[in-house]
Amino acid sequence: MSAAGVRIVFGNRILLTLLLFGWLAGFYIVPEGLAAPYARSLHGGPLTVGLLMAAMPVGMVAGAFAISRVAAPSARIRMMGWLAVLCCAPLIGSAWSPPLWAVLLLWIVAGAAAPISWPPPPHSSRLSILPPGPARSAWPSPACTRFRGSASWPAAR
Repeated sequence: MSAAGVRIVFGNRILLTLLLFGWLAGFYIVPEGLAAPYARSLHGGPLTVGLLMAAMPVGMVAGAFAISRVAAPSARIRMMGWLAVLCCAPLIGSAWSPPLWAVLLLWIVAGAAAPISWPPPPHSSRLSILPPGPARSAWPSPACTRFRGSASWPAAR
């Protein structure tokens, strides 16, 4: 990424917000990595590990389906900030060692709110807000933080 690209991304509030949402994704994926030790703390075995690892992806599928059916593309963009926070909030409940059914429910809700699972709106504003030219070549690097746009990365360059 060039210095000009860094200035464009970090100098534009909208692009910076999208970049930070992408970085936020690292926090709500943590439970999948901790599923085995967490299952052990719940006195569970391999089945418990599998259920915990599947909970967030199940929520992501359900959330993507629901949001794509209920919310218009313009509403999805407006909801993005609140749902990005909501995808992490249920995970805090795991700290109190609730029973397995409650943990699964919390992690499914977290997955359902995960913005990365949403289908991108048609003609996504993620790349259309970039000025044409060299600035668009700066976007694929921050996009590697797991935020996807509706345009393919080579087309964004």
